[in-house]
Amino acid sequence: MNVVNRFSTKATKLMNICLWHTYSRQRPKPNIEKISTEEQSSTSGPVFEVRGDCYVQPGSGYVICDGHIIWDSMQLNWNATSNTSLLDVPSFLDYRQARNNSSGCINVDELLHCRHFYEWNYFHFFMDVLPKVSVFESAGVSMDIPLLVGNYVRQLSFASETLQDTGFNKYHWLIQDSAFIRSQCVRFCRVSSKFKSRTESNTKQFPTTATDVGNDRIYLTRGKCTGRRVKNEREIVEVVESFGFRVVDTNGLHILEQAELFRNARFVVAPHGAGLTNIQFREQRPLSLLELHPFHPTTDFQRICNQYGHYWSSMSGKADGNDIQHADYWIDPLELKHKVENLLLT
Repeated sequence: MNVVNRFSTKATKLMNICLWHTYSRQRPKPNIEKISTEEQSSTSGPVFEVRGDCYVQPGSGYVICDGHIIWDSMQLNWNATSNTSLLDVPSFLDYRQARNNSSGCINVDELLHCRHFYEWNYFHFFMDVLPKVSVFESAGVSMDIPLLVGNYVRQLSFASETLQDTGFNKYHWLIQDSAFIRSQCVRFCRVSSKFKSRTESNTKQFPTTATDVGNDRIYLTRGKCTGRRVKNEREIVEVVESFGFRVVDTNGLHILEQAELFRNARFVVAPHGAGLTNIQFREQRPLSLLELHPFHPTTDFQRICNQYGHYWSSMSGKADGNDIQHADYWIDPLELKHKVENLLLT
């Protein structure tokens, strides 16, 4: 994004903030009620209910009630210190147009809000969107109410397959396209449970045909993904194949095939990326993971492994550029050989 576009985006946000402030201060604030107990909130996450003339913005998914943006409706699922307005501010003019022409809105009596800023990302879909189902259930909310998700479900096969071909298909999913959703009661929540709890709530919805532990060795390539690709992957593949690893690309695989693949994976070598979310399907079976990076951070996949008692190790490469968090990179084949040897001893 160039400087002009950055300035325009910031200017648009500031304009909308001013419009919302002017409009909302003339209207009484809606009452947001917490409907989960403290014990429920601490183990799964808090659930809130807002009643009134509510609209859900199609873009980022904010709930707007009686002219007030409910910022907490899109709060990230961790104790983020930044205001969500830094990520996006709903268009006031779009909201006003929706109110003036409510016939163009989709009307539902009640709604369970499952939108998330990064909902289209494979990792966030499984770790931040789907676990909201468990949060609502833990709070005793009726699950006959429609659960709202974004239009990405129609566009991304992993999302549509998960909602159609697993146990998640028993819920009533409402996919929001370009129209505002209007409702008199919206419940929203935030996931605060550990990753292990989130993955357990996901995997129980997936059918399983596995009858044994499974001892497969796989190398997960990023394929055609952009960013964080191994530049000398041909050399890397030669190394892992010499240890009996099979090269797999989950792009194009049905979500049930991905689940079965990782359910049987005992040893995994993979570049850092959302595809590693699939380690959730290994569940309690032994797993050893070697994660490749253009840098060396603590990652969410390390946390998942730690919570399950799996073995996790990492290897940093040489980044091809200054933005080392997203850069392509080179991996030293000799160092990788030693890393894989150690991995197989676990």
